[in-house]
Amino acid sequence: MKALPSIAINLDTIAAGLQLYIDARKPDTLFDGEEGATENNEARYQLVEGCFYDFAFSDAAYRLGDVGENIIIPHKRNIHTGTLAPNIFTGTLSIPVLQTGKPEHLTLIELEVQSVKTGYRNDYRDMLEFITEKCTGLLLQSNAPVAHAFDIDYARDSETLYQQFAFIQSVVGTEEFAEAIHRIVTAPVTQWADTLEPQDVRRVRRFSNTQVKELFRGSKRAALPENHNLKQAGWHTMSAKIAAAQKTDSVDTPENRFVKYALEVFLKFCTDIHNAAPAQSRLYRESLSLMRTLEGFLHHGIFSGISQPATLKLNSPVLQRKEGYREVLRTWLLFGTAAKLVWKGGDDVYRGGKKDVATLYEYWLFFKLLSLFQSVFRLEAADTRQLIEKNGKRA
Repeated sequence: MKALPSIAINLDTIAAGLQLYIDARKPDTLFDGEEGATENNEARYQLVEGCFYDFAFSDAAYRLGDVGENIIIPHKRNIHTGTLAPNIFTGTLSIPVLQTGKPEHLTLIELEVQSVKTGYRNDYRDMLEFITEKCTGLLLQSNAPVAHAFDIDYARDSETLYQQFAFIQSVVGTEEFAEAIHRIVTAPVTQWADTLEPQDVRRVRRFSNTQVKELFRGSKRAALPENHNLKQAGWHTMSAKIAAAQKTDSVDTPENRFVKYALEVFLKFCTDIHNAAPAQSRLYRESLSLMRTLEGFLHHGIFSGISQPATLKLNSPVLQRKEGYREVLRTWLLFGTAAKLVWKGGDDVYRGGKKDVATLYEYWLFFKLLSLFQSVFRLEAADTRQLIEKNGKRA
């Protein structure tokens, strides 16, 4: 990522020659992420939280709209200029561009605000994955005071959809999951299977009833020698080759069928979210990125020879113990509820494209402390519900 003292954002789509200039007041706080931003589903131009920037339009008839939290501070007299102050906001900042005298915005400019914390991207994913596990664990407790019937409502607002997608992305879009798939495709579980292949009748040691019938009914027949016993019985020709069972190493096992099925379900969920998301929104782009990743997994040659499962044997020792398969099974079990989970605290983390690491840390810390109290005071699952309040009342 290249550090720049200033950037010029081209806005020719609004007016010919229109540009927005942004200048950093502090060195190494303004970046052009053209190379790596797409991989992390981030905006190209990136700021740093807690820093200040000066902005100005090349045409005084245009200005930046308000996004709340006192982030946009226009000049009192020249409102086409001003200050950008991200403060503690982190994530994708979508800023409307307005024209003087027109209330509706012309376009949205996206800027990514980095956290000052080193490695915040990985920390964000790790904390979100941890919260997902804890939330789904509480949700699936047999004695938990909640119903276990869930439905995904794709008609909900985009922020709610993003929450649901973020939970899934935290477990499916990780390097650990990609490594698990890599282990499976490089060393898949196999089993012996019988395949029928044409074989010279002289090499068949034991004939089945089907093969005996094929001897006298098959095509590509060969003439029998004059002294052959069958010729004396009235047969003059017989099949030169018949279908014989050959033992082959097959990847079409119940465990591999489950892996393929799980990937297809993950892909369908991302596709449904992508179709329901507003065009070119953050949710639209991130779901598309995850779709391409999952499609890449499914395009591996091993899956072309694997059929659809008739049943899912989740108690398989291979699924529960073998590396790669174990991680996919764990992800599948999390997916079942995480896809339907709406976390009320997520409003503080995701609203307006925010990726609030600090707020997410508070929720992460709550679950860490909950685990600590459980181990120190030996609290049972039923007792831990006394530590959780719902709408000001204990659950």
